[in-house]
Amino acid sequence: MASRFEFRLQPMLDRRKAVERQKEFAFAAQRRALNECAAELARLGAAHCEVFQALAECAQRRGGAQLRFLDERLRRLDEAIAEELERLGGFEATCERVRNELVAARRERRVIERLRERRLEVYEAALARREELELGEANARARESARKRQALAAPERAAR
Repeated sequence: MASRFEFRLQPMLDRRKAVERQKEFAFAAQRRALNECAAELARLGAAHCEVFQALAECAQRRGGAQLRFLDERLRRLDEAIAEELERLGGFEATCERVRNELVAARRERRVIERLRERRLEVYEAALARREELELGEANARARESARKRQALAAPERAAR
């Protein structure tokens, strides 16, 4: 009976798969945060356009109190946009770092997987050779047995 293939580095491969999974989750979380930040930046940009347009209309009508209010609102939006751009840059840098870690983890896992595949191929080739030898030996025994039977049967035929 053939023994089962056993890869001695399987615990290492399992660990690298787990690390890769953790890196995938971390990358997905960073991408979500980056996308949320980009969405917030888009929302702030749209609000900025609206307030700027209202400010322009108000300036044409010479609405003093509302003009100051809209100008202050526009200033706050500019500050919020600047903060959000800074956050976005941080998320992009973090996302890139986490992506690089994921790529490295994936590469490390693939190295061990390729080694496992090569060892499995070697094992299967050895198993096929062993089966071929066993079949050859069984065929040789069968031929020898048939030859002996023929040799025993030949004198009996001659005696008849």
